[in-house]
Amino acid sequence: SGGWTKEDTYRGAPELRLGRGKLAASSEQVEAPPPGARFQGSSQASRMQIADIKEGDVAEIRGCIVQLFRKDPLFRRCQQCGTKVEEEEQVNAQGMREIIEKCAQHGIVQGEDQLIVSGVLDDGTGTLRVVFFRELAEQLLGGTAAALRQQALQKKDPLAVIDAFPGLGKDL
Repeated sequence: SGGWTKEDTYRGAPELRLGRGKLAASSEQVEAPPPGARFQGSSQASRMQIADIKEGDVAEIRGCIVQLFRKDPLFRRCQQCGTKVEEEEQVNAQGMREIIEKCAQHGIVQGEDQLIVSGVLDDGTGTLRVVFFRELAEQLLGGTAAALRQQALQKKDPLAVIDAFPGLGKDL
C-alpha cells in the first residue's frame, strides 16, 4: 500500500517504488519462477567500456575509482520505514540537553546507520559518476556503517572515512 510503479529506465520493466509505503504478506498463493528464469524486460549486463555506454544500457564495467566526492557518506534512517531521520535537541526530565532522532512517520526512533558514497570511475576510455548504496558502500569502504561512524566520531570528522579510502586507483 502507498506505493507506485514507474518504468525502470534501465530495463524498461515496471519498477515498484515504496517511498513511505508498506509491504504486507498476502494470502494469495503464487508460484515462484525457476532459479535463473528471466523476467520480461530484464536483461543481463554485458561487459562494456565507458566510452561505448549509451543511455538505457545495462553494463558491467571494469575500472578504478579515481575520486570519491568529499561529502559526508553517513546518515541515519528509521528502522521501521527506511526514511532518513532528523536529529533534534531536547531537554530531558533531568534538565539535560540531549539529541533525539525523529522519523516523520514514526516519531522518536532509534536510527540505523546507512551509507551513500559517490565518486568517479575511470576505465581508460572515459569516466562515469558512480553511487554506492548501503552494503555496496560498506564493501567499497571496507567496514560496516556503524564501524565507519565510530571511526568518524573518533577523528571528529565525518569525512574521515572518505579521506581514509584505500582503493583509489585500484581495479573494481
